[in-house]
Amino acid sequence: MRLTSLVLAAGLATVTVLGSGTAAHAERASIKDKRADVVRTTYSADEYEMVEQRQLNTTSSKKSGIDAKSVRFDHDRRTISVTVRFSRLKSGSGMYVGIYAPGSKEPDFQAYGEVGESKSFVYGTEDYEDACSGDFASRRGRNGWMTLTIERSCLGDLPEIRMSVGASRLIQQDGALVTYRDALSVKKIRTPQKTRLLAAG
Repeated sequence: MRLTSLVLAAGLATVTVLGSGTAAHAERASIKDKRADVVRTTYSADEYEMVEQRQLNTTSSKKSGIDAKSVRFDHDRRTISVTVRFSRLKSGSGMYVGIYAPGSKEPDFQAYGEVGESKSFVYGTEDYEDACSGDFASRRGRNGWMTLTIERSCLGDLPEIRMSVGASRLIQQDGALVTYRDALSVKKIRTPQKTRLLAAG
């Protein structure tokens, strides 16, 4: 698995549950992300050890190229689709989605995609083997977006799921690796927020 993908997936280490919402049979959910919540982390290029981590202010968050505004989750009879919208989206960015079976506290599947690619990838969290691939689309620039779409059959046709999402950008700077990460949540900064249970529409 590429370093970028590992960095993206690492953002799903912890999540909070979206406590409010409509009935569990709904097929769509959305989250308006807390603004100015991008976290910048610097790693040494040789050992990948964390050197520094800090939260960016409003201006720096927007300049990071990964400051998310909102996300929409769709779960229909055939596919699962997640669209994240940004203040400004730059190259080197990607999104990671955690997918949870009913009752699961940790993701059962993780999906990711990167700007400029046309495919997304899904893997099971037990063995981290690729489960399947899906579609991916993105548009860079002001009001940019990323959309990840996968077939429900990839997940064993789970009738209901929860999801969470984050976005990350990886660059090399002054001999170090720098990540900008935005965990989409109404209130939290470093913790992506889980949806309610979404049933296949």
